[in-house]
Amino acid sequence: MKKIIIAGTLSLIATSVIAAEPVSKPNSLDTSKTIVSQVSSTPAKISLNQADVQYIAHAVKGIGEKRAQAIVLYRVNHGRFKAITELAQVPGIGSHFVAQHQAELEQVFSLD
Repeated sequence: MKKIIIAGTLSLIATSVIAAEPVSKPNSLDTSKTIVSQVSSTPAKISLNQADVQYIAHAVKGIGEKRAQAIVLYRVNHGRFKAITELAQVPGIGSHFVAQHQAELEQVFSLD
């Protein structure tokens, strides 16, 4: 009989606690929880014709300090890049690298 009384008492307590909690209704006019982001999800591109070694290095997997230096040196000696594919002419980069990474190179670099 004790077990029944204890179980009944716990059930009564649990029901009282649940009933005592306020029920919140969603307020369609409450904008405090609404977050609107107007920040562009597309990062700015790095100018292949203006950026220095620090900006170019590590912008694309496979382009570290040495390749970034080679890109800047090529630009100084040959003038502005007219196409992303021209990176294939840079010593240490080559056409194979450009072909494998062309989509990423075009996504990261601009010709500004």
